[in-house]
Amino acid sequence: NKKKPAEDFKDVNNTNLKIGNNFAVENSTTFVLTDLLVFALVFLMCVYIFTLERDKELYGLIRTAKYGRMPLIISKLFVLIFFTILICAAYYSSNIALCGLYSGFGDMTRNIQSCELFMNCNLNLQIWQYLVLWGLSKIITMCVLALFIALIFVLVKNTGMVFAVTAFWVFIEGVLYLAIGSNSPLNQLKYINFLYFLSGNNIFGNYLNINIFSHTVNITLIYVIAMILIAIASVTVICMSFVKSAQITTNNIFTPILEKFRRRFYKI
Repeated sequence: NKKKPAEDFKDVNNTNLKIGNNFAVENSTTFVLTDLLVFALVFLMCVYIFTLERDKELYGLIRTAKYGRMPLIISKLFVLIFFTILICAAYYSSNIALCGLYSGFGDMTRNIQSCELFMNCNLNLQIWQYLVLWGLSKIITMCVLALFIALIFVLVKNTGMVFAVTAFWVFIEGVLYLAIGSNSPLNQLKYINFLYFLSGNNIFGNYLNINIFSHTVNITLIYVIAMILIAIASVTVICMSFVKSAQITTNNIFTPILEKFRRRFYKI
């Protein structure tokens, strides 16, 4: 285990570091507001995609059609992923462009370790290469997150309860991320967490190993495995649930509140 960091950093030994303008890369990759806006847009997109027919009680008719079950849910997931990619590409590229236009990009061919924020990065990448990798990781994470939110919408057949369940899930994720210390025996719950995956440069810009069943595993490998497993599990459960269970809205204590909010929202 002690030899692993030395092996992981061998590719960046004797890296030629250069002083330069780091504002664009450091500020564009740590702007939290963009993540919040993208998450809000993805959630609203899920509301539109998965509740429109259900709230209008159209599924009883749609599901009798030839393409009203599996082809329909596959189409919905395709639309969700397609627009999630567009939103992420637009917002995160705008972040980088605005920061660059404001203060200049500097020499983008310098090694990423030339930036103080990324001195703990073990990847032999130039700044522009890191930005591409960072953008791709944001898109992948948001797409998997969109699938997970879609899973909630399909399993919980009341829009008001979907809001409550999602809020509770985000709250739990936040508590685990903020309350658990780095040296805690439960730190796996802190790092294997959507908030950690989305925060700043945690995946590729900050070298980290986690103890998994007495084995030292790098956070990048954990991230890749987690994204694949969550995506596969979410798509499988979504398709099975949508095809086999009736997509009928159920009422609960949140229904009157949600209807009042919806009427006001539509008026605006």
